[in-house]
Amino acid sequence: MKKIRIKYYGFFLLPLCFLLVFCGRVRAAESSVSVSIPVEQVFQTENQIPEELDRTFQYEFKALNLLNPMPEGIQDNSYIFTIEDNLTVNIGDIVYTHGGVYKYQLRQLTGQKQQGYICDEQVYQLEVYVKNDPAGGLLAEVIVRNEDGEKTGHLKFVNTYQGDDTSRIDTGSVVKTGDEQKMVQWGILCAAVIAAICLLAGIRRKREKAGMEVKEY
Repeated sequence: MKKIRIKYYGFFLLPLCFLLVFCGRVRAAESSVSVSIPVEQVFQTENQIPEELDRTFQYEFKALNLLNPMPEGIQDNSYIFTIEDNLTVNIGDIVYTHGGVYKYQLRQLTGQKQQGYICDEQVYQLEVYVKNDPAGGLLAEVIVRNEDGEKTGHLKFVNTYQGDDTSRIDTGSVVKTGDEQKMVQWGILCAAVIAAICLLAGIRRKREKAGMEVKEY
C-alpha cells in the first residue's frame, strides 16, 4: 500500500512542479520596465541670417555595452536621430527585462555644420539603474552626468548661427544715395553763395573806380 501511495503522489507532484516552474518563467518574462529619455535643443541666431537656414542637428545615443537595451533602428550599437529648431525629442522607448546598471553616452555630431554655426560639444554620460519592484515588477532610474562628472537634471544642447554683422560695415567708404544727394545740394548752394559774393565784390570795385574818376575830373 505504501508503494502505491508514493506512486500516486508522484504522479500529481511532477506536473505540479512543472506548472510552478513554467508560471515563474512566464512571470519573469512579463516583468519589464520602459524608459524614455528627453533631449532638448535650443537654436538661436545672431545678426543677419539667410532666408533658408538649416535648423536641423544630428545626435548619437550610444550604448557603452553591447548587451545594453536600445531603441529600435540602431546601427553599429548607436542610435542616430535629429532635432529641428527649438524642440524636445524623446529617445525610446527602451525596454529593460532584467535588473542591473546600463551605461550610455549622448553627444552631438558637430562635424555636419559649416561656417557660421557654433554647435554644442557637450558629451553626456547616462546610467540607467534597473531594480526589482517589491510589487513584483521592475523599477528604473536614470542618472545623467556632464563632462565634469556633475549630475544634471536634463539633457540640453544649445546651438547658434552667427550671420553677417551689418554694424561692422565701414560707413566712411560706403555712402548711401540719400547722403549723396544732400552733399550735391550743399555743394550747389556753396557755389551759388561764393558766386554771389564774387559778383558783389566786382560791382563794388567798379563803383569805387568810377567814383575816383569823377573826382579827378
